[in-house]
Amino acid sequence: MRLFALLLSFLSLSLPALAAPVEALIEEAIFSAEAGNLPEGSRLELQLAAGSPGEAEQLLMLEHDLKRAAFAALLVGADGVQVTVRGRVFAMIDLPVPLRAMAPGSLLRPEDFEFRAFPAAALGRFAVTDLQGLSGYEVRRLLPAGRVVQSQSLQAPRAASRGEKIELVFRDGALQLSAPARALEDAAEGETLRVQNLRSGKTVMAVALGNGRAEVFQ
Repeated sequence: MRLFALLLSFLSLSLPALAAPVEALIEEAIFSAEAGNLPEGSRLELQLAAGSPGEAEQLLMLEHDLKRAAFAALLVGADGVQVTVRGRVFAMIDLPVPLRAMAPGSLLRPEDFEFRAFPAAALGRFAVTDLQGLSGYEVRRLLPAGRVVQSQSLQAPRAASRGEKIELVFRDGALQLSAPARALEDAAEGETLRVQNLRSGKTVMAVALGNGRAEVFQ
């Protein structure tokens, strides 16, 4: 075992260090330093100062400030000489934005959106970051074209709308009765709402079932 360890030590000293792209070395170091601070799906865009080497063997030191979008790195170049590289760094993220303005009440589909790059630092806590968080939802407030979608502007699709005629269902064991009714407020599927029975004129609480039906809440 001792002979094997000495052999590995000898090989590591005799083999030259492998050069890597400068951008890759710096990006890896920044991502490591910012772990947990960048939104999932973020990427870095680097702009190296003119005259910067394309490759380096090792990153010795790095200072960066994403708010100022600046970095300075001390590296060992491919020729073994230490060199300082400066430049700009931007944390970016691709977000879905509407292709056109979408009015309240519109149902969202994946084909209504495209992805555009935005600074990750400007990403609010309520920004929708993927199509899964959009598809099937209903617009609650106007969505401007090309703007990041906020979750407060969306709602689950309405199963009943205020003023809409619906079928009111009453169940008691095997017994099931129905009557025409009018929804007195909006509700998504599974939500409770006030409903007026058009036969009796009474207002009752019901659960929206979808497909123009609601069940008396018991």
